[in-house]
Amino acid sequence: MSTTGGAVSAAAETVSGAANKTPTRPEITLIKKRGPNPVMSKRIFLDAQGKVCSDGSQCLMAQGIATRAAAETAADLAKHIMACGTEQAIALGALRADLANPAEITTLAKLKDNPGAITRSRDFIDYRPGTLAWALVDFDTKGMPANVAASIEAAGGMWNALL
Repeated sequence: MSTTGGAVSAAAETVSGAANKTPTRPEITLIKKRGPNPVMSKRIFLDAQGKVCSDGSQCLMAQGIATRAAAETAADLAKHIMACGTEQAIALGALRADLANPAEITTLAKLKDNPGAITRSRDFIDYRPGTLAWALVDFDTKGMPANVAASIEAAGGMWNALL
């Protein structure tokens, strides 16, 4: 089976909003974890029976910082991904337009005690209506039922099946 992909880019434009201007170019949010154990990486390993396991416990985050970043092209997005360290992550949504840049990140339980802080949630980081954005597609054929594989192949591959 073969897969194909596509990328969308846009010129940097703005659309007048009620109180501010909202960028229409794709924007992502860079997240950096802080604290005693700043690692945000998943650990993928084989258990004693040889089964693939994923441990995301280090992804828990009680404090950090979120920063806006433009990603107009696939090359821009790739640069951000390649620059991520073990204490960093990328949210494909944009920081809400009315928030400071950068914005402090805290937990929901501590939000009321941290004025101006945000949580890693759609209340603060989300896709904006009318604005181009990125979506990542993970296409894995492992364990795929034969009838699903045949349908994808008949459509001309994964990308065509999505369209």
